[in-house]
Amino acid sequence: MLFLDYLFVDNYLQLSLLMVIVFIASIVRGCIGFGLSVLGVASTSFWLEIKYVVVVVVLLELLASLVMIKAVREEIDFHIFTMLSISGVVSSVIGVWFLVILDKPIHQFMISVYLLAIVTLVLSRFMFRKPINSLRLFMIGSVAGFYNGLAGIGGIFVATMLTSSRVQVKHIRATVVVYFFLVEAVFFAAAAYNDL
Repeated sequence: MLFLDYLFVDNYLQLSLLMVIVFIASIVRGCIGFGLSVLGVASTSFWLEIKYVVVVVVLLELLASLVMIKAVREEIDFHIFTMLSISGVVSSVIGVWFLVILDKPIHQFMISVYLLAIVTLVLSRFMFRKPINSLRLFMIGSVAGFYNGLAGIGGIFVATMLTSSRVQVKHIRATVVVYFFLVEAVFFAAAAYNDL
């Protein structure tokens, strides 16, 4: 048996390209606290099986969060973390279920619309007028948890919405690291339950 028989890539060129993408995405993740999944899934979902890519990048995100928790623990905003987590855990399980049942074209379409919406918000320099509140955090956690379960790409939404709510970047980074450690652990429990 060949080494590639154990992987979800077809040849060594795909494996090499995947390794380069993951390396670059990991550098981004280390600098800003998220991004590995967005770059990994968006860059590979058109030529690799999305389900496997999502599992790999979520595992890498989980490990990265584990390594980063100690360094950011002083800057975690526990109110934000709690509100994001309440809705994010439940919606992540729903997202995993969609990851299992959706066809690849629909899955890619949902990822594309989601990323296009975030890019539009960022380019328009969208800012909330009112201070952040529990309802907004609950909604942010719901959307981010769902897309984390669906494609492992919830972090960019949390970062965009918290930045638009004028939360300090150091608190966003620290809170996102811990939030996604929790949500990614739930992802794996839901993935195992769904035989992913």
